[in-house]
Amino acid sequence: MTVPSMNAAIGWHPQVDFDTEFTGNPFYWHKAVSNSFQPIELVQPFPPELGGTLLAGGLYKGGYYAGGDINMVPRLDNNLGWLLWSFAGSASITGSGPYTHIFPGMRDKVVPDKWLTFRRIIPEAGGTFFGEAYANCRVQDIILTAQPGSILNMRASVLGITSTPTSSAAGAGWDPDTDGGYELYTGAPIACKGHVELPDGEPLSDINSATIRLSNGGPNPQQMMVLGQYTPADIPVLSRTITVELTAFWRNATIWKNIHYGGGSTWTPELYQGYSPFDISFETPGNLNGKGYGGSLGFWAAANAITWQARPIDTRGGDIVVMQLVGTVSDVAAGEQWKLLLNNGRSTRYSEA
Repeated sequence: MTVPSMNAAIGWHPQVDFDTEFTGNPFYWHKAVSNSFQPIELVQPFPPELGGTLLAGGLYKGGYYAGGDINMVPRLDNNLGWLLWSFAGSASITGSGPYTHIFPGMRDKVVPDKWLTFRRIIPEAGGTFFGEAYANCRVQDIILTAQPGSILNMRASVLGITSTPTSSAAGAGWDPDTDGGYELYTGAPIACKGHVELPDGEPLSDINSATIRLSNGGPNPQQMMVLGQYTPADIPVLSRTITVELTAFWRNATIWKNIHYGGGSTWTPELYQGYSPFDISFETPGNLNGKGYGGSLGFWAAANAITWQARPIDTRGGDIVVMQLVGTVSDVAAGEQWKLLLNNGRSTRYSEA
């Protein structure tokens, strides 16, 4: 008998510290388009040996960790901020409704350790559910993709250290409907409602698509394995890469000239960073559920924090001219380099766990 995926679920909750799995309730669940979270086993063959055969003499498990990708339509009402908190390492709140949750990228040399516990539910035949809990998890990558006339898409890539099965995933902490329920589509931002402000005197109002990629870099979990245990000792963050990719309808050569020629008439070796912050946000089409205001999810980078490049422009007969811009965030003077901004109706949800 086949089992539809529709009743599967993925959720998360902050941990108070490393190696302290959250086991209470309610858990924070979020609707997802797809989810590939699972134990990742290091299954390896025995090496070829004298006296053996051409086939492997056997296989063994060298250890495991957990991880996967969660593709979702982000809801802004409730639980999303914990993923941003885990990635950025800190959070603060301003406002009095809507509340602005700020997840800053400071000039940290050591990223604060913010750990999450994830839970996954997989339906089985006969109406039962299998569950897995993944502890000591950290959000490694966040990709926001905005396409014209579409709902915003978000992909979060997560790595974790341990995985524990639950054969009968039911009851408190394992029931998305009673653990607070899922948020409605009223909390989902759409690409055609929002704004883009480039660090340039010629604003681009004809952005066709945008992708924001935030990545925490570190060693492969297998490199963090230690003698005496089957799981990695840590998931360290050693670097960050943040890029912005924009596709815009070509209007004139102002930005092209700024990038390649410094705004002048000859090529210049100087990089183009603009002179004001970069700001992009996506908003809900209406008010949040039960609120008199909408929500928004945005990304901001300080002036001179993004270096812009332009990809080659292809001009083709019977087609329009488009320009693709790629911006890379780098270190600037003291203060915030970048930040994620979430506006919703929660006044306390994203304080430090």
